[in-house]
Amino acid sequence: MGVLREKHGAIRPMEFFRTVTPHPWHEELIQSHLTIDTLGTFCPFIEQVTPDNRNSRDRGTIFCDWGTFQTLRQTIRGGVRFLLPTCPNALTWSITAGFPPAPQGVTVHCTINRTSHDAEFIETIDAFMDAWQEGLSSRVS
Repeated sequence: MGVLREKHGAIRPMEFFRTVTPHPWHEELIQSHLTIDTLGTFCPFIEQVTPDNRNSRDRGTIFCDWGTFQTLRQTIRGGVRFLLPTCPNALTWSITAGFPPAPQGVTVHCTINRTSHDAEFIETIDAFMDAWQEGLSSRVS
């Protein structure tokens, strides 16, 4: 569920978390298996993926309930980060292993650049996060 946090007067973006435990995932496995061209395999919320012909692992376009968005992938410490640079909410999500809040599990972390949003949109983010949690739990290599 989305959380609005204030610290020292600064408002942070809405954040959403899911964890997967137990799991066999580790940084290298996440980075090798979670690519643009496999997004729909791991997250059924993503209905269609069109990888970029030049770099299908790191660039492409996705279609989901929110619309069609350019999608970029970055490898980061512990896993990967995906971002939708054309999304009006600047939605990004990361999938990492071995770090808090689940050092013995996998964490899926999603943010948008808003302090609040309508309930229907928040429900779709929760569905997106639930789909990732289920996909990572059931599709282990």
